[in-house]
Amino acid sequence: MSDSVEADCETRMAIAADFWKANGSRITFVRRILCKIIFNTTQPFAADWVLDQAHRIDKQVSITSVYRTLKSLREANLVEEHFSKIDKGLYELMPLGQGASACIICKNCGKTIPIDDPCLLIREGAQIHRHGFKATHMRLQTEATCDDFQLTGSCDKC
Repeated sequence: MSDSVEADCETRMAIAADFWKANGSRITFVRRILCKIIFNTTQPFAADWVLDQAHRIDKQVSITSVYRTLKSLREANLVEEHFSKIDKGLYELMPLGQGASACIICKNCGKTIPIDDPCLLIREGAQIHRHGFKATHMRLQTEATCDDFQLTGSCDKC
């Protein structure tokens, strides 16, 4: 594992620990296992994948613990959840210090494609501010049809 990934993981662990402490809880042994798995991945992931990885370390970790931990990490703005037709829910790490995320979901095959757009909060935040709100987090989900599907009847991007 590279030094930057390890440093990022430690930063996220500290943020998560502070979040749980502020909510009257703590980072338990199970939460620590789950956080290390989640924070060391660079690809979108499913809750079942996290459970499979956790079972390699501790067979007693439950899917309930996975979902509760993911819920807390979403509330702490460390993880973002994306929904699509074929995937019940895919999660991905939110960039640290960024309050916005975006993705495209193919209406034909259901594939979810995360988009890194650091300007999203700036562009959309101006409209939000104009209406008298302060943006604390933003999520843009775009549904689109695959051009290949329109032409050939099948999607090669799956």
